[in-house]
Amino acid sequence: MQGWEEPLFERKMRPSFPDDLSQTHDSLIMPRLEDIRNQGKEIHKALKDTFDHIKPDKKSAIWADYVAYVNTLVIEGITKSIVSSMSFLSDQINIPYNKHHNYPPIFDIRVDLQDREVIFDPTIKSNKK
Repeated sequence: MQGWEEPLFERKMRPSFPDDLSQTHDSLIMPRLEDIRNQGKEIHKALKDTFDHIKPDKKSAIWADYVAYVNTLVIEGITKSIVSSMSFLSDQINIPYNKHHNYPPIFDIRVDLQDREVIFDPTIKSNKK
């Protein structure tokens, strides 16, 4: 689960188009999701192997506590992954942080006023449905 702490965002050292940034982000999600699934299968197999070797009563408090302990470790791993990504993203949109590290903008958006209407290039779309 250590690898889960890598942020799910990648910053280029040059401005990108919003669509390119979205594609890069999407390309990072699927491998991470697959890794989490595979490691989940490994954890499940390890639990099953442990159960098969020690043959505890499935309903015993000790076995239930052990399974709860393993579940807690998995939840902590997922939580650390989320916190890591959110912290990294927070830094990337923090203007003083970017100025301190001499980072360029993540992407450039041009704003024009045309016929009393504000126009963004590239277009900014709303996520509202």
